[in-house]
Amino acid sequence: MRPMDSLSVLVQREDMRSTAICMGEIDCATADQLYSAVIGALIDHTTETVEIDLTGVTFFGAAGLRVLSRLHDTAQRHSKTVTVDRISPAVRRVLAITGLEQLRHTPVRDGRL
Repeated sequence: MRPMDSLSVLVQREDMRSTAICMGEIDCATADQLYSAVIGALIDHTTETVEIDLTGVTFFGAAGLRVLSRLHDTAQRHSKTVTVDRISPAVRRVLAITGLEQLRHTPVRDGRL
């Protein structure tokens, strides 16, 4: 059994854009932490765009895909944009395997991955 790795999420705000900078592992133990850190920015009426920076993510499992889907669904309901422009090799591999590479460069407004 490997030791439990953690996730750190720092949300920074500039004008009408928030950026969530993630460091660590996104798995079933930490995915809700990412969701909780980002949801406030998504429902804030003064935020238009939330960028999720995954360059510091060392592991990205199925729970990470689910939380991105939940965040995109929430963005749709609140007429916001979520982008995932910066990703680590670990995230890139999962997106490539699942055929979701378009997340890297495509802002999602309609809640679909």
